[in-house]
Amino acid sequence: EIINCDIFGNGFPHSGSPEHGMYISTTNNLFDGNRIYDNWGWGVHQFSGPGIDDNIYRNNKFFMLNFTSYDGSGEPGRVKGDGMILSSGSRNLVYNNLFYDNGGGLKVGNDNANDEFDNEVYNNTVYNNGNGIRIAVDASSTIVKNNIAFQNTEYNISDSGTSTVLSNNLTTDPLFVDAANKNFAITSNSPAKDAGTTLADVPTDFLGISRPQGAAYDIGAYEYVV
Repeated sequence: EIINCDIFGNGFPHSGSPEHGMYISTTNNLFDGNRIYDNWGWGVHQFSGPGIDDNIYRNNKFFMLNFTSYDGSGEPGRVKGDGMILSSGSRNLVYNNLFYDNGGGLKVGNDNANDEFDNEVYNNTVYNNGNGIRIAVDASSTIVKNNIAFQNTEYNISDSGTSTVLSNNLTTDPLFVDAANKNFAITSNSPAKDAGTTLADVPTDFLGISRPQGAAYDIGAYEYVV
């Protein structure tokens, strides 16, 4: 269990290979309530071949604050690090996470025929990254439901996988409370409100509030509360 940690500042070494915040290479881990930021590679990289299964990633923040000088180098031409990649493994569950201001948001698969299958991506909020949610060509039977993916530069949701299930995702303006100040709760007139589907694996929201609060689940990491 990796809970309520700050994982940050893993830099770009002189070898030219970006460093990740954390590698996950084992099964049945819980990754909950962490802040993962200012890492030059992926914030979390699940990788090491087949068999890295049944991990849970929930209620985490993946973001970039300072991507040019936190390590004191000031080198030009750098790019923002990315949020999270499931480049190996199956039956992993990713829900109620926030991905914002990264070079990339969330990726399932690694474009190298590892055959990641049956991974689930639920109720995440993915905002203002270089790209949003990407399902790569080697991923099969990925389920992507109830996610907000908005204002990502390259695309909001991209699917090159096999037998992907996409439903109840929102890629238009969700009417956040205050995105400029990183408040990604939704307002009363948000199109995300009561627009999700019921998911037994997601009984609460990012703040631990039970779902649903209204007629149906809300889309994104937060439930609207009166």
